[in-house]
Amino acid sequence: MCKTPLTTAALALLFGLAQSAPAAAQSGAPPARQAEAGISLDAAVAAVRARTEARILAAETRQAGGQPVHLIRILTRKGKVRRIRIDAASGRAVSGR
Repeated sequence: MCKTPLTTAALALLFGLAQSAPAAAQSGAPPARQAEAGISLDAAVAAVRARTEARILAAETRQAGGQPVHLIRILTRKGKVRRIRIDAASGRAVSGR
């Protein structure tokens, strides 16, 4: 469940990117830090940057339960730090720490 419009917009965009990731992989585009047939960290960060007015503070990919998860930390215009967790394989938001 999203608590802010900013997070909602970012997650909706990332879900859309995940849907187009397989097509990008077939086009021969380089897999810049791409998770297996999923959304790359670079694409996730670019999507958040393009759709929000937040500043990217940090981004990394870690393993959670044996699956790659993109962790993106942002600073909103209101000065709040938010953490967005994205399943790298599906591009969907993941809850929990």
